[in-house]
Amino acid sequence: YGGVTVVRAAVIDVASSGVSTSVVLTGLDHSTAFDVHLVADDKFATPNRQAAISSLDVTTLPDDTPPSNAAGFPRITVPGENGFTLQAKLSEPGTCYFVVVADGSTPPTVQNVF
Repeated sequence: YGGVTVVRAAVIDVASSGVSTSVVLTGLDHSTAFDVHLVADDKFATPNRQAAISSLDVTTLPDDTPPSNAAGFPRITVPGENGFTLQAKLSEPGTCYFVVVADGSTPPTVQNVF
């Protein structure tokens, strides 16, 4: 790629002329500006390649969706005499914070846990 650091690369196979074809790129950093460069060639045995690159600017949206607990989580496993194992599974990478209070206590607010 000529010394350029490529963040993602993909191929879009356009089956016929006049038909819009898409590829979904995921795993990019949120709230980040990227340059997208595209060049195409045709399906002939000896492909005819575009002479110029088409370039686009795109900025990914901010991540404003908090993680959610997966079905059945959080959960307690392996309760012991003086402790337990707590398991968490989220809809996206994240950090879980927790506190332990006496049974029947008023639950803390989200802000209290942080």
